[in-house]
Amino acid sequence: MNLQDLMETLGVDPTDPQTTAIAEDFNNFEDFIVLLYEKRKAAGLTQAAVAKIMETHQSVISDFERLGGNPTIETIQRYARAVGYRVLLELEPTKPAVLKAEAAAK
Repeated sequence: MNLQDLMETLGVDPTDPQTTAIAEDFNNFEDFIVLLYEKRKAAGLTQAAVAKIMETHQSVISDFERLGGNPTIETIQRYARAVGYRVLLELEPTKPAVLKAEAAAK
């Protein structure tokens, strides 16, 4: 089942602005985690080595790299530091997200 089929099954409108914004945010997050994974590999570090640096378990690193759970900014920053980087947060202007109920009321 692809994303389009899943959205259809769930009754989600892929053209809805809120749905589009959520999908864009997830894609950006996924790209960022992949980048961190690539930086770990380029540094020659194993998941176990990163786990040791972060004082956690290898399974936690595996879950993180597979986009498991919902990591905090702190976890992302700790992982980045463990592989030799730091995270810089910034804002980019965009249209405000509008809840469906608010949009329907207008």
